[in-house]
Amino acid sequence: MGYNTFTEIMRETGLSRKTVAYWLRILAGEGLIRKEGRKWKLAGPIPLDYGPVQRVVFSTLSTKIFNDLFEVAGRISHEEFLDEFTRKVGLLAVVAMLIGLEVSTEDFDDKKVIIPKYAREGAEWIERAFATPFQKYAWRRCLFRQVYGGPYRLKEPVELDDPAMIEFTKEGDKILVKPTAAYGPKTTEKILSNLPEVPQERLKGLWDALRRMYPREAKVFEEILELIGIEIGGGRDE
Repeated sequence: MGYNTFTEIMRETGLSRKTVAYWLRILAGEGLIRKEGRKWKLAGPIPLDYGPVQRVVFSTLSTKIFNDLFEVAGRISHEEFLDEFTRKVGLLAVVAMLIGLEVSTEDFDDKKVIIPKYAREGAEWIERAFATPFQKYAWRRCLFRQVYGGPYRLKEPVELDDPAMIEFTKEGDKILVKPTAAYGPKTTEKILSNLPEVPQERLKGLWDALRRMYPREAKVFEEILELIGIEIGGGRDE
């Protein structure tokens, strides 16, 4: 969490007003967050054994599996890129859901039994540890490199809040975590607003490669997009 208002937290998490208010009270009562004006921020580093922080650490560090693809994006074929990109995203989804199942259970003899009091933690892993803002930031950087044919420059730099990356410190036997505060609700909007002109042929080529590789799935997506009035490759007519 960076400096976020109550409304921004609701929008970013998708949680109801009542649920957000409940958790803000809990976290503030434990001294993990504090309010400055209208905005909430972390009070300081949080112990690694705290459940939500474990998911934040997973969400952040799991993007490392995209590092090798990021380095070659824009220099490999669209087919190679899509094959590797979709494999990694799918793998991450499977791992997050399997963790959710694992933490919901206890071992009894040779059986794994779902324990109701752990189910909430398992649900949080399934619902909150995949497709997080930080993960989507990493995926977007990787995908856009392929679209642009390699590294590209924003028209204007977008300033990110500190820390831009997760930070670890040690206090006695405890590992403390300071989550990144850089990727708030409007980060992607600011970046999109400052992108250079999109290379139309490369974007079209990526869509065409997707259709060739996943024809049945692509057809389903195209039918949905036609239903909601979005034309692939057409952009918006002003």
